[in-house]
Amino acid sequence: MQPGNHEARTYNSAGVNLTKIMARELNVPYGGIGTIHKIKVGNQTYIGYSTHGGSGATTIGGVVNALLKLGTIVDADFYIQGHTHQTVYQAREGFYLDRKGVLRKQRRHFTNNGSYLNYWDTYAQAKSYPVGNKGSAQLTFNGKKHEIEVSFV
Repeated sequence: MQPGNHEARTYNSAGVNLTKIMARELNVPYGGIGTIHKIKVGNQTYIGYSTHGGSGATTIGGVVNALLKLGTIVDADFYIQGHTHQTVYQAREGFYLDRKGVLRKQRRHFTNNGSYLNYWDTYAQAKSYPVGNKGSAQLTFNGKKHEIEVSFV
């Protein structure tokens, strides 16, 4: 569980970390602002990075640009953020040298999760933000070959 900008307001004004409290009560890990994940499935290991995000983007292009910037923070197989309330997925292919010096292709997955709020009579409507898509990315990790499938639920 990770904090976002709304919880940060509470922390800044009252010194209370609501996300940390919720994580403790739900008995789930508290990840902080940015978290690196190591997931082992079968004989494959996947590295990911997640954060709430903080872009002021209001267009899909701006959301994609902010999302792709996560790839400059840590080299990972997948990236997850939210904040903009738009469901977005981009896959990017690149290359890296493995430990034996062999050039390998890597497919990196960038996902932006949507909203869970209604639109009418909210701050989003008041600021004329676009209506956000509801839902989150679902990543399926293959245990036999290094492959991730992404869908939104």
